[in-house]
Amino acid sequence: MSLYLKYRPQDFDSVVAQEQVKDILKAESEKNKIYSSYIFFGPRWTGKTSMARIFAKAINCLSNDKKPCNKCENCNLINSWKTLDFVEIDAASNTQVDKIREEIIDKAVYPPVNLKKKIYIIDEVHMLSKSAFNALLKIMEEPPEYLTFILATTEIHKVPETIISRCEIFNFKRISLLKIVERLEFICKNEWFSYTKDWLELIAKISDWWLRDAIKYTEQVSIIWDINVENVSKFLWIAPEWKIKDFINILNWQDVKKIFDFVELLKEDWIDLANFVKDSLLYLNNNLLDNLDKNLTVINLLDEIYQNLKNFPSADLAYKTIIWNKFANNNLSKIKKSENTNNKESEDTNNKYEIETNSSIENDNVNTQNNTLDNDENILSKEEDLKSSILNNLDSSIVKWILERFWTIEKVDWKIIITIISKTNYNILIQPEKKQILEKAVKKVFSNANYEIIYMNKEEYFNKKLLA
Repeated sequence: MSLYLKYRPQDFDSVVAQEQVKDILKAESEKNKIYSSYIFFGPRWTGKTSMARIFAKAINCLSNDKKPCNKCENCNLINSWKTLDFVEIDAASNTQVDKIREEIIDKAVYPPVNLKKKIYIIDEVHMLSKSAFNALLKIMEEPPEYLTFILATTEIHKVPETIISRCEIFNFKRISLLKIVERLEFICKNEWFSYTKDWLELIAKISDWWLRDAIKYTEQVSIIWDINVENVSKFLWIAPEWKIKDFINILNWQDVKKIFDFVELLKEDWIDLANFVKDSLLYLNNNLLDNLDKNLTVINLLDEIYQNLKNFPSADLAYKTIIWNKFANNNLSKIKKSENTNNKESEDTNNKYEIETNSSIENDNVNTQNNTLDNDENILSKEEDLKSSILNNLDSSIVKWILERFWTIEKVDWKIIITIISKTNYNILIQPEKKQILEKAVKKVFSNANYEIIYMNKEEYFNKKLLA
């Protein structure tokens, strides 16, 4: 038997939370002041159906001490579903008026055989059709003294006002994190599971504070008898808090390459990226006041990722695209300058080209600029070396990241032409700030030449190469 069925509440005391409901229903059953119709509404898995069953037993319980006692004949009949006086109907699968007439109206005229009162529990009552509601209303207006209706719904706004007005209404609240953890601890102790409280809290958060999901996840992890960081992460595809902190720190650094590498590591660890962004938002919500300015920026970024996950074929693509657009295209944050450039290597490379340029100057009266460009043409014959030299002189990690992709460089007349084979990358590089950074790097290699950035699509580029 599943744990959530094994530990389903059987009396008022075992219901988790909902004290405002328990106190009134318990008092009514003890004083035998039972209303003809009740409606329980609230979010899913907050105990509405369980409470309805418990209240049905309490109404019919034969004990004078505790109601329900779960020991008397009436309680046992309800627990074992061996009486026709206790009926539970799923309105989701019995929406039509014929079902209501057959299951309720035609049978409700007969008094109970075994129990004190005949009880009808209608779950998901909002799913009934309009005609079914009208048929139900007729018997709820003047019900027999021995008949009690308990309606349960997650969407009370879909229930007609004429029905609601004839019911005693109880609002079921979402169960708090503390109450869920307490229930999980109780189950773990009874089942002799090895656990730590912080990981029960994590399971409660991952379950969106739905108790049944939390019990289900606990049972799933408990198969290996140790509820710890490794097992919880493996079975539920969730990340421990330290990984969330690391990710937030990397986002604050705004280093695109490191962020992308971290996302890849999350994938390798089989962490659900959709859940990860939600967990990160929950963590930031609980720690918002720590470094408020940076946290608000990261929250906006993560919220955009979370809202747009459905628009991408994979979660990692959503991460990378939105992060790239935020930090690069929209210029909402500056990319952290790369500290990986080897300054000594760059300096040695520049000296090498200066020596080559100086040695090429002839003793005759020749224009210095022409000689420089002639040498630059020799350098251009080694395009890969030239690319490396320009990359080493860049002071921007984002420009370097772009130029590590597909691009070409050539000399045309008096200009150095840099051709970008990507419209997105081209639009970034022609931004004044990025263009100035690239120009500075080019001037270190070609001190006297002008340069130009042009865009060319792949088809045009390859056609040009073929014609050449």
